[in-house]
Amino acid sequence: MKLEPKSKPEQRFHWNEVFAQHPAFFGKEPSNFAQIALDLFRKEGTRSVLELGCGQGRDTFLFARNLTAISPLGDVVWGSRDDYSCDSCHT
Repeated sequence: MKLEPKSKPEQRFHWNEVFAQHPAFFGKEPSNFAQIALDLFRKEGTRSVLELGCGQGRDTFLFARNLTAISPLGDVVWGSRDDYSCDSCHT
């Protein structure tokens, strides 16, 4: 059985639906990968990041609390802002 890849609009619709129904689909804590990346960013003197495909925003908010994080956040992510407090996050 061969699976056909979904188009970008279908993928976006799918994930918007998933996050709308299950805001903490991947959990509320930042991913291990993001924590490792943040350590590396600090070591290398990185001061800002651009995160694409931010999903529910848990990694974006980790970066924004510690660096300047720029991400094209959608309604689903911003709808969960209360779960990820961040003084440096702006809409």
